[in-house]
Amino acid sequence: MNNIQLIGSAHALFASLPILLFSAALLCDLLHYFKWRHALVLGHWMVIGAVFLCIPAMITGLAAAAPLDPNTQFLAKHRMLSYMTAICGSFYAGGRIAVMKWKFDVKPTYYIGLSILMVALVSWAGDLGGLLHLSLTSVSMDRVPVFET
Repeated sequence: MNNIQLIGSAHALFASLPILLFSAALLCDLLHYFKWRHALVLGHWMVIGAVFLCIPAMITGLAAAAPLDPNTQFLAKHRMLSYMTAICGSFYAGGRIAVMKWKFDVKPTYYIGLSILMVALVSWAGDLGGLLHLSLTSVSMDRVPVFET
């Protein structure tokens, strides 16, 4: 096993961490909605941590995809969703940092809505990555006969 394969083998671990932290941020936002005292600050740090953990997830993902054909549509969709997660998460974390620094008054429902969108985006990217890892692309699934006529 060479170094690229070794780094790529850690992708599943590093890709799970942003999913976990964005989901935990959603839980914190829901707790904040129901007036739990420290949930908002904890949610801020969960989002910031998730964005920072997107970096090793993307690096290990590029290493894991090295032996694959880069022109496959399935891999391109997974990469696009991963990049979108990192970019949108960066803007979301920047907004939460601004709220912490300048003490903006933001309704809890805005946090919940944005956290739901982030969880959906990171879960979609993770789902495609899991299917890619199992080699269950849409092309191979079309070859499996579901109904016999």
